[in-house]
Amino acid sequence: MGAFFVRRHSGNPLYRRVLERYIHMATQQGVCQAVFLEGGLSRDGSLQEPRLGLMDYMLRNFDPGKDRDIVFIPVGINYDRTIEDRSLLRSLDPQAKKRNLWFVFMTSGG
Repeated sequence: MGAFFVRRHSGNPLYRRVLERYIHMATQQGVCQAVFLEGGLSRDGSLQEPRLGLMDYMLRNFDPGKDRDIVFIPVGINYDRTIEDRSLLRSLDPQAKKRNLWFVFMTSGG
């Protein structure tokens, strides 16, 4: 499965039109596409507002009588531990002592 980068905050209408066409063509050809709808990471694990733009591009010109079926398979990607665990937890505690750059560098190897 390939991947492509999406500029989420691009206000460029040409970029958005090309992206829409690319997604539409990939969907018509049955290309498997992984779409993360959750809208981003949160520091406390709560769900974010969904981002539905790519779904809109997939379904905008969909014709159920003519086009192949689009199958959505919900998948969860969970991490028991991420690199940011300690720093994210510390950011939630306003009284946590700030770490200097040397400490961060020496302890970021895992």
